[in-house]
Amino acid sequence: MKIFFSISIITIILRTTLWSQNWIGLSSIDPDEPVINLTHSDNQKVTFTVELKGFYSTTITETGVIYQRLSIPGCGVTNITGEPEMPVISKRIAIPECSGIKYTVQITASQTLSGYRVYPVPEMQQNSNGILEEVFNINPLAICKTLLLLPKTML
Repeated sequence: MKIFFSISIITIILRTTLWSQNWIGLSSIDPDEPVINLTHSDNQKVTFTVELKGFYSTTITETGVIYQRLSIPGCGVTNITGEPEMPVISKRIAIPECSGIKYTVQITASQTLSGYRVYPVPEMQQNSNGILEEVFNINPLAICKTLLLLPKTML
């Protein structure tokens, strides 16, 4: 009985450790959604700041390769099957009717993280019970393109 109980406890701890999300704090050690602050708004210009507090990382091993599945609380991810599944912060901004729109993005701070191999967007397939399941699917061309175009946070 004691052996069964010990094995059960060890199994629960290992499952929790292996499948749990790890919070990677960038500006906060406590998990939290990004903060979007409107700093200026008039009929000519809208200015806001975005503070990313951090993200979750879950380690997944697929075909002998270790990947990290990244997520940001309250946010979505990219959805092109086989390409890196990158967290996305999106916010709708109301723009009045006009003949043209010009926008600029100014990055005031950045941080490069190394040691990440971002998990690709899985393909969704029905199993024999008709339930959708994630199936590992990698597009090598997309991965190569991403590695060339994105910072080292993708490696």
